[in-house]
Amino acid sequence: MVNCPAGGDDGKAYLIDFQITWRQPLFPFSILTYPLFSIFKDSDLYHLMKHERKCFPERISREDFDRRRPWYIKIHRIFANPIRRKRRAYLRKVEGEAGHHPEGTYRH
Repeated sequence: MVNCPAGGDDGKAYLIDFQITWRQPLFPFSILTYPLFSIFKDSDLYHLMKHERKCFPERISREDFDRRRPWYIKIHRIFANPIRRKRRAYLRKVEGEAGHHPEGTYRH
C-alpha cells in the first residue's frame, strides 16, 4: 500500500486543502484580476502535482517536477529554506535541553 496523504487504507478519499480561495469577478473587472488568479491557479496545480508525485512517484519524474515548479515558488524557497532549517535546528536544540518539544507532541 502506498503511503498517500490524499487517501487512507480504508479506501476513502481525504480532503486536500490548498488554502487559496478566489472568486473571480465578472467582466470587465476580471481582466484586471486575471494575472493574480492565474498565479493562484498555477500554485494549486503545482501543489496537486506534489501530492500526486508523493502518492505515485512513477508518474512524474524529478526533472519534470522541478521544471514545472512556478517561478515565484522557486524565489520563495531561496528565502524560506534557510529560515526553516535554522528554525528546526533551534527547536531541536531547545527540545533536547527541555526534554520535550516546545510546540507540541511531534518531533522535528
